Amino acid sequence: KFHLTGAPEQRIVFKDSWNNPVLWDASSPNLYTQRVTLSVNGKTADALPDRKFGFREAWVENGDFRLNGKKVRYRMLTAPGFEGWQMYFANPRAIAQYVASIKNINYDTVRFNPTVMQQRTVMPYYTQAYLEECDRQGLYNFYPMPFFENEDRTVYQEGVERFLEYYGSHPNILMWYTCFNGCGYAAGQDPYYLNNTEYDPPLERTRRERRLAACAEKVMRSLDPS
Repeated sequence: KFHLTGAPEQRIVFKDSWNNPVLWDASSPNLYTQRVTLSVNGKTADALPDRKFGFREAWVENGDFRLNGKKVRYRMLTAPGFEGWQMYFANPRAIAQYVASIKNINYDTVRFNPTVMQQRTVMPYYTQAYLEECDRQGLYNFYPMPFFENEDRTVYQEGVERFLEYYGSHPNILMWYTCFNGCGYAAGQDPYYLNNTEYDPPLERTRRERRLAACAEKVMRSLDPS
């Protein structure tokens, strides 16, 4: 039971255990459906759109990725060219074909980068439809988290909370990523710098950008420990 305060916006949290869920992975993309309705006197007064979700466990152990307890190596396609497919995506069915084409050339993971799509008003629809197809067909994604640009921490955290509410139910997203490359420091693409957490950039500008990325990571870990 819960009490509605009459405020314009109110967060309601439901918690319960789920015994022996069927796990999701790329070879067996098992999905459940979340259905939320509001009933008054036994009649449906309102309802949220159905949402697909899945259960999976992903972590790093001794330098190895593990998914549902198994060691995995990802065959990654980086920064797929959504900007070149904007007209192709005018047909929603084309997104399913696009995801299938990535799998057909033997990739199982995408380092997703919606930067170009963010410049277009259609970006949220395409991104959500793309992620839904990845859930359905079984394609892993590393997904960029919101960049921290030294704004008020409370405002940034609220933005990340909304970000997780929108994207956090997709089992295909195995990792939120940020790096000082995203803040304007290109060495973030070099595996040496990515893996060497003790590396100290020589310029104060790049040190600042690294600190911003570290702050963003701290906020995300506090909200989504998984």
